Amino acid sequence: MIRDAILLEAYVADLIYSIPDASFMVDPSGRIVVTNPMAQKMLGYESQELRGKPIDVLIPDRFRAVHDGHCASYFSQPRPREMGVGLRLYALRKDGVELPVEISLSPIATESGTFVMGAIRDVTQSEERYRTIFEQIAVGVVHSNLDGRLLDVNPRFCEISGYKRDEALAIDFRALMHPEDIEQFIQARQNLVAGGTSAYERDARLMKKGGSEVWAKITTALVRNGAGRPVHFISLIHDISDQKRAEQIDRQHFARIEQAMYSTINVIATIGELRDPYTYGHEYRVGEFAAAIATEMGMTAAYVEGLRIAGYLHDVGKISVPADILAKPTRLTQPEFDMIKAHPKTSHQILAGVDFPWPIAEIALQHHERLDGSGYPQGLKADEILPEAKILSVADVVEAMASHRPYRAGLGLDIALAEIEQNRGRLYDSEVVGACLRLFREGGYQLPERRMI
Repeated sequence: MIRDAILLEAYVADLIYSIPDASFMVDPSGRIVVTNPMAQKMLGYESQELRGKPIDVLIPDRFRAVHDGHCASYFSQPRPREMGVGLRLYALRKDGVELPVEISLSPIATESGTFVMGAIRDVTQSEERYRTIFEQIAVGVVHSNLDGRLLDVNPRFCEISGYKRDEALAIDFRALMHPEDIEQFIQARQNLVAGGTSAYERDARLMKKGGSEVWAKITTALVRNGAGRPVHFISLIHDISDQKRAEQIDRQHFARIEQAMYSTINVIATIGELRDPYTYGHEYRVGEFAAAIATEMGMTAAYVEGLRIAGYLHDVGKISVPADILAKPTRLTQPEFDMIKAHPKTSHQILAGVDFPWPIAEIALQHHERLDGSGYPQGLKADEILPEAKILSVADVVEAMASHRPYRAGLGLDIALAEIEQNRGRLYDSEVVGACLRLFREGGYQLPERRMI
């Protein structure tokens, strides 16, 4: 503590006259004690002209009420304040011109009370550059306080929202948000204040003046002062309505393509099954059953969908087998069975020409392969077989054994499950068999009804 205020004044006068920044000191009553030549030049005063005047003389009228509150708060709890604390401050020159400034403050305790030494930085050029960018940038910019009231908006925001600037400054951000999005934005702003995130970005619907909607990408960041306290929010608003409309068109286009694909799948499966009325619906039931097994195994939705489609189409190659062989009510001869065994290759030939997002043709080719190499048509073993084909083979066997065939009555579900359980790890993948057994014994699963896709 410097005890003597007069000695302090002399010391500070020598100090601030020697530094290049505009500087000043005020006494505990808020009156100017000394200013240096740089401050006098910046503010338009002669030497000693400011001495003894209240600091308010340098504050524009419109800010004096707020300034009084700040002063009372500052002198009750003096603390250093650095330049650039996120506050927009203005100094009033002698000729009445307002200057955008930044101010640093340093309290000095004496027996006569707290004196404050300050430095002033004219940020007119910085402010002009910022205002130029703010006014001309092709992105909406919004400043809002911690309560959500809009403090400033740029012309692009006015174009996007339909509000004039003075209209926008009379509302808060809640009036701009679609009702379904308000709570998310409130939570996001609270997280920014709490320090949980540094910025928040999302696509949202803005409510334009008049009630219409516009899609926007909104990025919000929090400005803090030198002490780390929240000051206000800055939001950048990009109008993405055209992008959203394009995405909607793409979704509709994709939906039509997807519908066309499923219609084609249905036609292909129907052609095959109409030639074999005794197994009508087999492909559909195997596809649904295989998808249920894959779901039980924790596979992704895309994986499950690919397996479902593979099930729908896995026997399409039977179109090359004479109908009288498919419907033969007695056991097949070896040459006839060899013709049946060729259907996976035919399925592969037919499906290989379709650009599916899944390996449908390969799955169809391998669905009669077995872990020990005893399957057909390639005699693949263990890891040589696609995981999807391992699932499809179990679904195919269980459905076929449980259902009626021209040459025998259905054997029933218990016998079908016993078959895969007895050959678990030898013919059929252990994990797949386990998932299949859980479906029936723990999940109460039932094979799908006999219907088409």
